Amino acid sequence: TVGDEISAAALGERVFHVPNVRGTTFLELDGVTLLDSGNSSAQGGCLLAESARVDLNNTTFDGCAASDGGGAAFVDSDVTFSGSNLTSNEARQGGGVYAENTVLAVTTSSVQSNSAFDGGGLFVLGDGHAVIKESLIHDNVAERAGGGAWIQMATTGIETAIHDNQAIYGGGALVFDAPFVGTQVNVFDNNASRYGGGFYGHQRAEIELDHSSLYGNWGSTGGGGIYTLSLAYLYNSTVHENSAFYGAAVQSVGGSSFVFGNNVSIADNQHLGFIGFAIEGPTIRLRNSIVERHFASCSPSVDSIGYVVSTDNNCLSGGAPGNLSGPANTVAQTVGTERRLVLQPGSIAIDVGNTASCESDDQRFLSRPQGLSCDAGAYELEN
Repeated sequence: TVGDEISAAALGERVFHVPNVRGTTFLELDGVTLLDSGNSSAQGGCLLAESARVDLNNTTFDGCAASDGGGAAFVDSDVTFSGSNLTSNEARQGGGVYAENTVLAVTTSSVQSNSAFDGGGLFVLGDGHAVIKESLIHDNVAERAGGGAWIQMATTGIETAIHDNQAIYGGGALVFDAPFVGTQVNVFDNNASRYGGGFYGHQRAEIELDHSSLYGNWGSTGGGGIYTLSLAYLYNSTVHENSAFYGAAVQSVGGSSFVFGNNVSIADNQHLGFIGFAIEGPTIRLRNSIVERHFASCSPSVDSIGYVVSTDNNCLSGGAPGNLSGPANTVAQTVGTERRLVLQPGSIAIDVGNTASCESDDQRFLSRPQGLSCDAGAYELEN
C-alpha cells in the first residue's frame, strides 16, 4: 500500500492484521498514515503481524490504541521501520510498539508522545533482537516502568536520542533480563519519580554505553543517570548534571550489581537531599576517569583501579597506581544531542591515563593518545 491515509475510528478494530497463513506472510507500507483505530482488548491498535515480514517506510501511526502495542504489535516477525513516526498511541504494554520474539529494526524514525502502563514508547521482549538507529524516543509516558522503552530482549542502540520521557521506574528505559548495548546513545532530561532517571537496570540486565552521554536526568529516590540491580559498563561516556536523592550519577544496589567505568567523565550531578553520593553502590570500579564537582562524589565502596582524577579521596581508594587528587576543570559542551566534558589546556587530567588500559579513542572517536599518554576521562585533548 502506498500513499494512503486510513482511519478506522468507527470500526473499533485495527486497520491491518497480517496472520501466519501457510508460512510467513508479507506487508509493505510506504507513505501511509494509520489513524484513530484499535481495540483496547486486543494486540496491535492499527497493525498486528504474526509470523510475518513487515516493511514500514515513511509510515505514521497516530492515535491508535490496544492492550499491547498501541500503534503496532509484532509476534514472531521480521520488521523494519524507516523514516516512520509513532505518535500519540496508547496501550497497556508498548504505547507505540510491542514486539515479541521479533527481529525489529527502527531507523531514522521517531517514537513520541505515546503512553502505556509499561513501555511508554516501546515494549520489546523474548527471543529476537531490536536495533534502534538514528532515531528519537521522546516525550513518552509509562504509568509504571520504562517511560521511553521497556527492554526485555537483546537491543542495540546506535546514534539515537532518548529524552523527555517519564515513568516511576526507568524514565528513559527499563532493561530487564536482557542486554542493552548503546553506541552514541544520548539519554537526557528523562524523569523517574522513584528510581532510574535515565536507565533502570532490573534483574539479569546488562547496560553497556560507549561514546554516549547521560545528562539532565532526574530520579527522585535513586539513580539519576543509572540505577541498576545488575550490570552496567560505561566507556568513553559522560555523566553530567543528573539528579537524585541517592546516586545522582549512578546507583547500584544489591549483591548482584556491578558497575565499571573506563574513560568516563562524571561531574556536576546534584543531590536532592543532604546525604548520599553521586556514585554509590556495593561494587563500582573506575579507571582512567574523571569525577569532580559534587557535594560528595563517591561512596566508600567505590574503588579506583588506576588513573582516576578526582577531588574526592573516596574516588581514589583501593591503592591502585596513577590516581591524582585535584580538579580536572572540565567545561560542559553540548553538540547536537551529545553532552561532553571538555578538557582545557593545562588540565591536570592531560596525559595522566594509562595508555595500555585506555580506550583506543575518545567520546568523539578521536584516537588516543594525542600526547605522551592518553588523557583521563571521556575527552582526549587534541595536540
